[in-house]
Amino acid sequence: MTERDKYIKAWSYEGYRGYSPGEYAISTYIGECNPKRTTIIDFGTGTGRGALALYNLGFEVTMVDIADNCLDRKVADKLGRNLVIGNLWEHLDLPRADEGYCTDVMEHIPPEHVEAVVKNIMGLCKRAFFQICLVEDKFGEVIGEQLHLTVESFDWWKDLLSRHGAIISCGDMDENGWFYIEA
Repeated sequence: MTERDKYIKAWSYEGYRGYSPGEYAISTYIGECNPKRTTIIDFGTGTGRGALALYNLGFEVTMVDIADNCLDRKVADKLGRNLVIGNLWEHLDLPRADEGYCTDVMEHIPPEHVEAVVKNIMGLCKRAFFQICLVEDKFGEVIGEQLHLTVESFDWWKDLLSRHGAIISCGDMDENGWFYIEA
């Protein structure tokens, strides 16, 4: 099963849509990073609820995801034209943005593609916010697939991200870490 097929399957389950990390990380992103309301790419947008919240805060939003069935209906109706389907370790033909927003994505990336994903994100953005889960996933059992493929420590992620930009700020929240970096 390809990564795309795996996530098309996952997004077909209502239970997978129940919690949107991108939606809940908005308060950390806005509160800790104080980004300017400008262009932003939501990398691995998922339900798109985080992207919709950013749009409602005044950002011009582009969304990227590997699965074409990821968006909640409400988000698809409002912002669906802004969704680009692609995987993050391949070249993405997108315009540059001032900000990148990447929540609950990096732990899903196959280990051999993690560096390429960070390089691609930082090649498209001046600054990027990452929130990364540091523990194993629980939903993968439902679809018979492992979803968190790169589960590493806060310090491991900090070291990797610092090779691709200057860390402006970061925080270790036990099961999650967040990082704001500048290209």
